[in-house]
Amino acid sequence: MEAATLGRGFAAIVISRTKRQKEEMYILPIFSSHIVISGFLDYDRFYQHSAGGFVASVLATLSILLDLTSKKIPVVDFAYTKEVKAGNQPIFSESGYLGFEKLCSLWWRAVEEDNEGKLRIIRQIKSFLENTARQNIDSQNQNLARHLANFAVSLDVDSLCMIERLKARILASQQNIYPTLSLFNTRKDIEEVRKMVELELPEVPENVSQALAKAMELDKKGWMNQFTRLENATDFSQLISYIEHIISRGYYRELQEKGRADIRFAMNRARELASTLRELHTALGDEKKFRAWKSIFLMNVLSKMKF
Repeated sequence: MEAATLGRGFAAIVISRTKRQKEEMYILPIFSSHIVISGFLDYDRFYQHSAGGFVASVLATLSILLDLTSKKIPVVDFAYTKEVKAGNQPIFSESGYLGFEKLCSLWWRAVEEDNEGKLRIIRQIKSFLENTARQNIDSQNQNLARHLANFAVSLDVDSLCMIERLKARILASQQNIYPTLSLFNTRKDIEEVRKMVELELPEVPENVSQALAKAMELDKKGWMNQFTRLENATDFSQLISYIEHIISRGYYRELQEKGRADIRFAMNRARELASTLRELHTALGDEKKFRAWKSIFLMNVLSKMKF
């Protein structure tokens, strides 16, 4: 494969600092067959992030890829040159590839297919990283930025699970929630994330998500405790049991408010709803698939709650 990169004068520069050292990384897109000339790209040239150099490098690559969307030239990876200095004295330098092939492939498929859904998810990730870049951002948003950046380049289940957990805790804290509110916040977003992990996961039942979200909202002080139980469910049967319990309590509270409390009716209604999940048991027998689907399901629930 013929590869060409931009000249260093057109590189994105990622800067990270410690008390004693400064690291500068020059990032260049690697094109499969084209050579890019001066004046072609419009992205920002300098990137820093409160969560560190890796997150800043992902932000830089996302910016470059999105700037290239209309140009329709495939990028296969990114090359870098790194220089570490103490004061003004160079300590060492190195060059190589970032290994962001999965991200480049995801972006290029979206461009080729004119898939607005995939591009929207890429933009949302970039937007979150931009909105959490400042140095005074809280630690939970920094951690979310790290896992989100890792998910963007590796599409791994562990990062997906951490994104869901951190998003829930940020929303529950009611502190600095605005960047998080716009991240994977619609049914269409959740559906795109489900497809991105490429595990052939079944779709999330919308009626179950809606009922669970409503039950959580009725328990304003204790919803996070209930949510944590769902996160910690070790298998699909246990998850269904917890979901059924929470929804039945929600139905019962709703009936109480209407002056016709009927615990048996609430339990039967919750059991009927939860039964739709049992049909998915075979498809989620694998632990990796179960963990991924559970996180996507819970993010769908969060997207339906009001904060």
